[in-house]
Amino acid sequence: MKKIIALILALSFVLILAACGGDNEVDMVGDMFEVSRPTKTVTSTSQTTGDIVLEAQYTLTTGIVDGAAASVLITEVDELVSIEDAGASDAVIGSLVTKTELREYVEGKGVRVDGGKWDSTAENFANEAGPMSLTLSSEYIKNFKYENNILRCIVPAENTAEVLGLAEDLSVDVSMEITDDGAVVTSVIISYTLPADTEAQVSETEITIKSFYFYDNQKIEIK
Repeated sequence: MKKIIALILALSFVLILAACGGDNEVDMVGDMFEVSRPTKTVTSTSQTTGDIVLEAQYTLTTGIVDGAAASVLITEVDELVSIEDAGASDAVIGSLVTKTELREYVEGKGVRVDGGKWDSTAENFANEAGPMSLTLSSEYIKNFKYENNILRCIVPAENTAEVLGLAEDLSVDVSMEITDDGAVVTSVIISYTLPADTEAQVSETEITIKSFYFYDNQKIEIK
């Protein structure tokens, strides 16, 4: 789960990609990453294990409020009710619930969560989450093909830490699609399947992460 969260953060916040030589089309997409500075990022995730599907969405918006830099992060995450959670509510153990959180930052005020008090010592969470980086290089990917403004490729398991900015490699290959509009990157889609773990009695898990990037001026309201 920690690896999944790290991968979500890598896609959700600051876009910095190093194009390390190789195929011209790979370099071209890398160049577009370098100038991509989205004002809004919407990342959705899906984790399917057997009959259980856990979904989440993270929406990060950055802009200006009364002349001050501002960021808003809305999180919606599906979770299975644990024994502890069930004891504090009427929820059934193992049932699915969606937890939401609103996190706001305003320069000069700090950060607040769900409309609570401002923490003036807290820094912009968008900055804290980055800069994360994706390292795109023909040296680290395979089966890459660029067609209709979409770069499709496979990241071998042994290169996933290098390419995806993870602390350690995943145990499986990762499929990746990067779409551009000819000037900037507009989306990144990553998918992979973790094998079943018989000792832990965990079924095969399919994971998909989709991030979409927007570049127009965003209106942020802080009440």
